[in-house]
Amino acid sequence: MTRWRLREEFLDAETGSGHEVELTGQNGTRFQDGRSRLATVYVGKGAARDYDGIDVRGKAVIADRSDEISAATRGHNAAAAGALMIISVNDTRGRLYESYGDQEITSASVRAEEGARLIAEAQDGRGILKVEQKRFADYLFDLARVYKDAIPDTALVYRPTEDELAKVTSRYHGDKGVLGGGIRVYVPAREIGRGCGVGLTEYEKHPDVRTEYVSPPYGDSFWYENHRIGTGETPGIEQRGDKDRFRIHLPPERRRRLLPARSQAAEPVFPRPRRPAGRRAGRTHADPRPGSGNARLVRRRPVQG
Repeated sequence: MTRWRLREEFLDAETGSGHEVELTGQNGTRFQDGRSRLATVYVGKGAARDYDGIDVRGKAVIADRSDEISAATRGHNAAAAGALMIISVNDTRGRLYESYGDQEITSASVRAEEGARLIAEAQDGRGILKVEQKRFADYLFDLARVYKDAIPDTALVYRPTEDELAKVTSRYHGDKGVLGGGIRVYVPAREIGRGCGVGLTEYEKHPDVRTEYVSPPYGDSFWYENHRIGTGETPGIEQRGDKDRFRIHLPPERRRRLLPARSQAAEPVFPRPRRPAGRRAGRTHADPRPGSGNARLVRRRPVQG
């Protein structure tokens, strides 16, 4: 089986010239919800000496990833110099994921080719980055695809239509704004009774209302949820779910079969959000407010606390 969790972009950016920048948030980043317009400054490898004579206060710094300077040190140096954001440029192919520890600034990375463009703009003195951050998503997707008997010899992708997903309106209750955590686990039929499932715990805020699109389980498989108010050793209230088997309610003429696994996209393909006046639409492939005829959840089960 293959399991996906996709969410609304939490870190979105474009240059002052309108070029979209694909940022990858890093472990330990500090979230600063909202929009900002930051000048960019190139600081080499991000060592403390690289900031000598450079004013980066209130700006975004672009630094090269290297074995010489750890991610935590790179982020600390940027924060100590007054930067609001650090973007590390990968020194090899693909995406870059690093751990920055507990930082006081937003930490992100870009691929090497995109980083070269950002560095060139910063060095020319025309580097501007428009950034939008959102720590907690208004909508997300929990998707699972089960393959019977064998792993397919085609790309392991899943391309459901809107009509093939249950739409869940989840209401997380709490008497005050507090950080919590939650997980939705997909339990395949063959693992029932063995305590095995696929999912990842993520931070949540309470109280909150969130739209969630969920693929109906295959056969005797089911979804299991667990949500908790409070984190770590902080006292809190926890609520555990049961065997959730979401269904969709559609007239026969609107039912569609699943597209084959050789489809060309791993994301659910819905119409892109319309671009509101005065701002750019994000890169997300899903509209949090789909039109009429959506799949609906059979029941609602709030988390109380």
